[in-house]
Amino acid sequence: MAATEPTCTDSLPPQGTPVGFFSVMKSLAGQLALGTDITRVALPSIFCYPISLLEIIAVKRMRGMDQCAEIDAEENKVARILRVIKWIFSAITPDQFGKKPLNPISGETFECQCGDSYYFSEQVSHHPPISAFHFEHLPTGCKFFGHTQVIAKFGGNSVAATFAGTAFLHIPKYNETYHFSMPMPIIHACSLIIGSSHNELGGDIILTCKENNTKTHITFHTTGMFTGTLDRVTGKICEADESSKKKKDETLASFEGTWSGQIKAKAAKGNEEAAAAVDSFEDHIVFDYTHAKGVTAQILRREGVPDSRSVWGDTMDAIRNNDLAQADDEKAKVEVAQRERFLEAGDTENGGYEAKFFEPYEDSFKLKEDHTRAEAGADASGDGEKKKKKKKKKKSKKKKADEEAATSAAAPESGDEGEASDAEVPKDGAADE
Repeated sequence: MAATEPTCTDSLPPQGTPVGFFSVMKSLAGQLALGTDITRVALPSIFCYPISLLEIIAVKRMRGMDQCAEIDAEENKVARILRVIKWIFSAITPDQFGKKPLNPISGETFECQCGDSYYFSEQVSHHPPISAFHFEHLPTGCKFFGHTQVIAKFGGNSVAATFAGTAFLHIPKYNETYHFSMPMPIIHACSLIIGSSHNELGGDIILTCKENNTKTHITFHTTGMFTGTLDRVTGKICEADESSKKKKDETLASFEGTWSGQIKAKAAKGNEEAAAAVDSFEDHIVFDYTHAKGVTAQILRREGVPDSRSVWGDTMDAIRNNDLAQADDEKAKVEVAQRERFLEAGDTENGGYEAKFFEPYEDSFKLKEDHTRAEAGADASGDGEKKKKKKKKKKSKKKKADEEAATSAAAPESGDEGEASDAEVPKDGAADE
């Protein structure tokens, strides 16, 4: 898929030359101290996917966005939360991240739409690298938005990539907003130097909703050297009324299983609402990975905005063509140009850049209220608009010439008036001046 193609999918692009992230860590292990953030280590293009981080966020979380219709239609509070949980797991895929995506430059954007689901993101900061994002299911108005900052810490025989940040899921029909403690689980790249390299997900995500007084805990379990179940997850939905005198949150329902297989729910004893919620799922199966659907989204472009494909297009094409020398040159051009802009602005961290499309919201970001979606088929380079103006100008020129020619034909065949009319007919190109 060329960088200029108008679609994107939830499948990671081909890695090209088979030198992966694990090989990088082995070669750099002697230079890295424990706890080093390797996102600040410059890597050549051979270690990069031909895709920007902003696009990866889009194509992964776009999976399952159509399930917002199910969430919107569910009136049982516990069942609605279980459908939110199903939606969360629908975005997880068993990728083997052998390389890293391209780091977005300050001000870079990515915009796309898949059916009734829309996505927009902006790199609002370079140091620290903060990506603001907005997903929306247009028919229901459900929105998932916030920001993330990737921090990848070296741990000797592993790397833990944490997607720090905050996210919110807003369901307007019930006026509910779920606060996510972090947008997605931690990715552990395990056994980099010793053992068989593989990826695991770990960490805890907590969803808090003040409007319905609930708190949902989701735990992604990692395995030990010889113990544990791969991809195991557990969790519980709790009543968390801050005004209550109860010292401990009351559990409404629990769930467990594997995100790469099935996840089943179980209602707490004596809770009829939770029991009805769990029974609404066949065999109490909240999520089944085999039913998860992939997505293909239409990329949207807007004139004068540095979107990921226009910023990194030449680098992406070179990586896909395995022309690594050219890829390094193109990647360097983008990075050097950004550094020069920063120096010129007198701000070596962010070049004085301020978010254009997002604004602060609580401890995160949200899309500005006056934001409008780009139209499909728009030409980000501006060439399309130039062609339209040129075509319109040409038609105007022809119309003027035809009118003046008609006036000339109606004038006397001889005499000063006829000569004057002939002189007023513009020559080719005169209308362009």
